[in-house]
Amino acid sequence: MIKTIRESLLAVGLESLPIGNNEELNAYGLDSLMVALLYSELEMRLGCSLDVSRFSVECFKSIDSIEKFITENSL
Repeated sequence: MIKTIRESLLAVGLESLPIGNNEELNAYGLDSLMVALLYSELEMRLGCSLDVSRFSVECFKSIDSIEKFITENSL
């Protein structure tokens, strides 16, 4: 799943990715528009729906937090 998350981040416009999965993505340019695009991109790539009621920008703070969000909130 980490590979899919990394590919999705690049697809929504992040120009470079952190080496570590726990680094804050906003330091690499992730903004609120990219987070919204990333949400849709992940649903498409993973073939699932994510529970929007549990969505927050905090869930998209790092690659690890994105993975946790997906694991806990895929429908």
